[in-house]
Amino acid sequence: MLHRSTLALLLLAVGAITARAETPRVSSDAAGGLAVRGSLGHSHNDYAQAEPLVAALRAGALGIEADVFPVDGELLVAHDREDARPGKTLRSMYLAPLFEAFERLGGADDSQPFRGRVRESGSPVVLLIDFKADGERSWELLERRLAEFPGLCRRVRTSASGEAVVTEGPLIVVVSGKRPVETITAAADRRSAIDGRYPADLKSDRPAHLMPMVSVNAGHLLPIAAKEPGGMPVVLSEFAQAAAAKGRLARAWATPDDPAVWGMLREAGMQLINTDNPSALAGFLAAD
Repeated sequence: MLHRSTLALLLLAVGAITARAETPRVSSDAAGGLAVRGSLGHSHNDYAQAEPLVAALRAGALGIEADVFPVDGELLVAHDREDARPGKTLRSMYLAPLFEAFERLGGADDSQPFRGRVRESGSPVVLLIDFKADGERSWELLERRLAEFPGLCRRVRTSASGEAVVTEGPLIVVVSGKRPVETITAAADRRSAIDGRYPADLKSDRPAHLMPMVSVNAGHLLPIAAKEPGGMPVVLSEFAQAAAAKGRLARAWATPDDPAVWGMLREAGMQLINTDNPSALAGFLAAD
């Protein structure tokens, strides 16, 4: 159970989204492909915020990122192993609060595009989990934790013939870092997906429900942009368009929190804008 003050902050954040976005800007097709109108924020290393999760929801962020280590049967949230503490788990900081919001907003609901809501607008949350160590063990623990919250997460079940059935949920969980790619790909029943790599996965034939996002260190785009007459704007635009064509979200990380950079990313059509300052980015995006 959440501390009352934490729950109150979360509910205020969930409600604050209503005025900013009355209709969802995110949609999904039957195969799990995601589409975003415009650009939305991605709260990088969200656990470092003064109000983890709450600040990102208040800012209307689509993506929220948490680094985890598998320790004694739990996924502890931290950037470095020495900073991991037993009380800071993925469950307590993210999954349980989101489930509280999900239940408060009506729980599983087939009338909603994502079969439920974790915020008033109906837009989902894409929770990016960065495995910092032992990807196989981390994924095993992650799937175990996600199963504790029925209806919250998108779920994909694949038959022996290879036919996949996507059951939507307002929380879309994506695994980054030390990704056990083959294990996740082979899973017959899962509640998490894979963060793809640029450029290797940009035109991958993996279905969108398995790889709903492709990410790149922005620094890796610099030599490509140097050879492109149109420079970085063209490289980013081509990245975003290629991702969108496959039903994926495009994200460049290690980008400066600077309005000029945000403007370039938005103009390029990048679905996710990486930020360490979700509220400032939200103000920038809302200004136009």
